[in-house]
Amino acid sequence: LIHNAENIKIVTSLNRGLEVATGEYIARMDCDDIMAPSRLRRQVEYLNANPLLQVVGSWWYNINSSGAVTGIQKLPAAPLECDFWFYLLGEQPVGHPCVMFRRETALALGGYQESYSYAEDAEFWFRFVVNGYKFSNIQEPLMFYRSHDRQKTKQSDRLTEDDHDKALAVFMSHELGYNVLPEEAALYRQINYAHRLAKSPEKVFKLISLKSEMAEKYFGAHKLENKDIVRIAAKIFCSLLPLAKLEYVNSALTLLKIDEMCRKLLLSQIRSNKASKFGYAIWYYCTTAIQCLKILTGRNS
Repeated sequence: LIHNAENIKIVTSLNRGLEVATGEYIARMDCDDIMAPSRLRRQVEYLNANPLLQVVGSWWYNINSSGAVTGIQKLPAAPLECDFWFYLLGEQPVGHPCVMFRRETALALGGYQESYSYAEDAEFWFRFVVNGYKFSNIQEPLMFYRSHDRQKTKQSDRLTEDDHDKALAVFMSHELGYNVLPEEAALYRQINYAHRLAKSPEKVFKLISLKSEMAEKYFGAHKLENKDIVRIAAKIFCSLLPLAKLEYVNSALTLLKIDEMCRKLLLSQIRSNKASKFGYAIWYYCTTAIQCLKILTGRNS
């Protein structure tokens, strides 16, 4: 064990751990969490079998202060789906206490940034994506993540979200080639739709425009088959549906704007003749209709 002589805070401690470690992989967890006995073995085997991956996480169980399971958190497996979270949702698709990553890569990127003391993980992972590195998650719970009343305060929650928005803004600015402000990046995240976009139709349309630009970057970073292009376009449409429910927003007009954006993306990305493109467009509308029905009936699987 390594003991700090004084409190040097979490980010400095993480970087110290990176420096003194000698192994190929780094496994991260918090002191009050519990990992499954097979966690380290499973993640080492996973990275060994997938040399192009740099980061692997897992699902986890949520537990309370007494250790009772209160829920389960599932995350995407495929690198393509993980990238969707980064590019189209502005979120990180891995849980920091559950990850294992390649030490050499982390050191080459300069480790964790001291200026992000509340969301150091978000900034770290966005930097991985900028450099073309891939993520995945093992599709079973290998961690028990503990939540308790003293863990966070409203102030720390706000500072964490501010740090995340700042990191997302840097990532988007890099991808789009122009300066995206943190307050603009904040609009990008679904958790902010209700309190940041309500009563602001102009911000809603700005968000749709940003989504369109980032979607083009996402498609440009992946060579997708036509069927995956249809699926992703429908997924983008569904991710934006909550915008149509916001207060003082014209639902019909907003849905038309979202559909127009997704349809243009679809047709610009499909590699086929005109007749086939029409067929893929029909497939897209059927897919979005099914997803809308699932959302309306409460079945999101």
